[in-house]
Amino acid sequence: MPEDGPPQDPAPNWQPPPSSAPPPPPSAPPSWSAPAPGQPTWNPDAGPGTVAGPNEAARKATLVAYVALGLAFIASFLTWATVSVGSLSVSVSGTDGDGSLTAILTIASAGLLAAARVTSTEPRRGLIIASLVAAVLALLIYLYDLIDVARVAGDNTATGSGFDLTVDASPGVGLYLGALGSLVAGGALVALLRKASSKP
Repeated sequence: MPEDGPPQDPAPNWQPPPSSAPPPPPSAPPSWSAPAPGQPTWNPDAGPGTVAGPNEAARKATLVAYVALGLAFIASFLTWATVSVGSLSVSVSGTDGDGSLTAILTIASAGLLAAARVTSTEPRRGLIIASLVAAVLALLIYLYDLIDVARVAGDNTATGSGFDLTVDASPGVGLYLGALGSLVAGGALVALLRKASSKP
């Protein structure tokens, strides 16, 4: 009968048998859910820690309105029409007609918009509406003068005692630029008004 002795150490190259247990399953990716209406959303093009929310959209609409109103204001001093009578051609500036009104209206619209942004933490709807009305009035003036110049261009024959003159009129760059600037400003103000109205 063999004698019991102390346990012998395993051989130096001995390794435990591989475990037959399956590897743990990979961790599931974090779930993503759409943000609630009115909550800021992540913008991958913005810097780290930056979100694009309603305030950012309002700032962009305000900037667009300011730029468009500035263009409409400058257009008040540009050429609104070019009138040719025979061999004589005359350029008519906006300040020779309704340009003074459009300049005042665009300044008033920009001033009311600025007041709406600085009088409180949230834009005031009443001031935005007043700014929109001023921009729309400027747009109507530009459109009226565009139609008026086109009407003059349609009736391009002047007759007199023993002579016939050809009268030609074409809208100038000021009318096109002013109408475009007023239209874009009105659209930006409408977007800003809708955002202000959607706030609780």
